[in-house]
Amino acid sequence: MYPKIKFSQLISGTLAKVKEKGGAFWHLTWKEKKKTKTRYIRLNEVDIVRKGIKAYKDARASIDKVAKANLKRLFQKRG
Repeated sequence: MYPKIKFSQLISGTLAKVKEKGGAFWHLTWKEKKKTKTRYIRLNEVDIVRKGIKAYKDARASIDKVAKANLKRLFQKRG
């Protein structure tokens, strides 16, 4: 019904490729305690981070789906 979620694989944030004169590199940006954090991501970690971000978005979508269904059931009971 819903995908099995491995919380150890979830990564929130945005992965971006930054191009400069000397080449390109990747960084991850996310919010933490109302502050924006940015960290360099090694080339060999990019795929892991991408998969983690996708897993996070999928988990979030599943949670939203369940929450909406719960709200619908709650208000249907009221009549």
